Amino acid sequence: MLLEAIYHKKNSEYIYGIDDNHINIRVRTKKNDMKNVVLNYVCKYKFIYNNEKFKKIKMVKYASDTYFDYYESIVKYDVISFSYYFTFDNSVEKLNYGNYKFYNYKPKHDTDLFIFAYLAKKDLFKVPSWFKESIIYHIFPDRFSREKNFINNNKFESWDTPITATTHLGGNIKGIIEKIDYLKELGVNLIYLNPIFKSKSTHKYDTIDYYNIDENFGSNEDFKELVDIIHKNNMKIVLDGVFNHSGDDFFAFQDVIKNEENSKYKDWFEIDNFPVKNSDKTVPNYRTFGYYHKMPKLIMENEESINYFIDVMKYWIEKYNVDGWRLDVADEVSHEFWKKAKLAIKNINENAVLIGEVWYDAKAWLNGDMFDSVMNYIFYYAMIDFVAYQNIDVKEFVNKINFVKGTYKKQAYDNLCNLIDSHDTPRFLFHAKENKAKLKIAAGIQFTYEGVPYLYYGDEIGLTGGKDPDCRRAMIWDETKQDLELLDYYKKLIKLRKDRKSLIYGDFKIIENLIDDNIFAYERKFDKEKTFIYVNAGKKDTIFKLSSCKNDLITGKRVKRGEILLKKESILILG
Repeated sequence: MLLEAIYHKKNSEYIYGIDDNHINIRVRTKKNDMKNVVLNYVCKYKFIYNNEKFKKIKMVKYASDTYFDYYESIVKYDVISFSYYFTFDNSVEKLNYGNYKFYNYKPKHDTDLFIFAYLAKKDLFKVPSWFKESIIYHIFPDRFSREKNFINNNKFESWDTPITATTHLGGNIKGIIEKIDYLKELGVNLIYLNPIFKSKSTHKYDTIDYYNIDENFGSNEDFKELVDIIHKNNMKIVLDGVFNHSGDDFFAFQDVIKNEENSKYKDWFEIDNFPVKNSDKTVPNYRTFGYYHKMPKLIMENEESINYFIDVMKYWIEKYNVDGWRLDVADEVSHEFWKKAKLAIKNINENAVLIGEVWYDAKAWLNGDMFDSVMNYIFYYAMIDFVAYQNIDVKEFVNKINFVKGTYKKQAYDNLCNLIDSHDTPRFLFHAKENKAKLKIAAGIQFTYEGVPYLYYGDEIGLTGGKDPDCRRAMIWDETKQDLELLDYYKKLIKLRKDRKSLIYGDFKIIENLIDDNIFAYERKFDKEKTFIYVNAGKKDTIFKLSSCKNDLITGKRVKRGEILLKKESILILG
């Protein structure tokens, strides 16, 4: 028994409330080290005053990664204060673990126990219930669609022009409005827009005015019309909030340039010295995003800047009824700001969602006091390695994705935005060398896995592209140039996701006996409904045994029991 691998921490992702009446208790051990792990628990006061016996429950191994197993038990919180310890059994010895010490005797005092003092309802991590049912569709506005009565005025390039960092194609809000029927037929129900506020760039991440829509996209009135029609069609909309940095034409930064030490906004930024060096020809003497002088970093450490940008977030929710924010470069903004922003937004609309952009382990932002979800780039990297490049086998893929499951709170894990590409990455098809069979596998996993599927515009019709800015090509609307068979496949996946509760709310179980055959197989179960997914991401056909007849949920064909040929680079979804 490797004691050094055993880990539990109070008031963390290892013990927390999941609703008003239940808590989740977790513990980590060395991988394959334990025969059994038992949770022992009692009311602290009944143990102290009455020596009440402990209740015992065998913990469930819910995840395993490269080095560790993770166990959990969800128990009813029907006590004043919750005391507990763990019993580990590896068939050779038994040891108890409580209050960060190991012992082989029965607990004698509360100093031998961990204590979860109180389940406070206001401390619960609650994600809006609608979000788990979402199918996100990510739109880069300049590249999605022009309105029918589009007037160029020599401001924009042709729709099919090769993309550069400065290309403006003229996609706009009315163009999105005119494609609502397409989005509705596709089946998506949450639209995420890259930044739409006034800016000189094509990407709009260098905001000039946070209160007005960029004129190339339309007007505030156009945006209100878009929100209304989205809601009328039972969809929701999330905006991209850029609060780590602004554009250098933002009024506050311009005031600092003009008034230097006397500017009342100087503390909104981190200026080394004056005058401000804001030029292509010099190194900026102020902190920026990515050393780019046109994006001065905002310092969210004073009351004025914090209140200004919280008011921005509130404004678009209160006046335009947007359903939440995706928050850019979230890991480089102070936790104080995000905590205050969350309180302010949830006080306005408790059903608004906050999604952070964090490219790595995001536990620090997912304790319920900042974000509801993050863009799951750990999933993205694992999918690229496993499916697109075939660099890792099933075992390593499972280890990578299970690290997240093992270490995130359940509320966060169940609502992660599972992407396979975005405006910041090469398209999945580009990674896969245009192999659409691999894209079908990736999409199939996205829509059947735990979490929220996230679709980047154009993936559904075979749009490709390399690294930024090539990944931001114009949407293809000419049906003769679309992959209509792929589009039909995506529609089936989306319908499947919406129709089968097991794919939204169901328990998840990896079919481990197929891992050695390099088959990534898993079961989703909700009440009596079961969905089975079998993935062969490898370069060779393989065979597995099916114990009973099932239906192919994509083709509608009946699949008989017995040996099943799972062709290379394919996915089978059965129910």
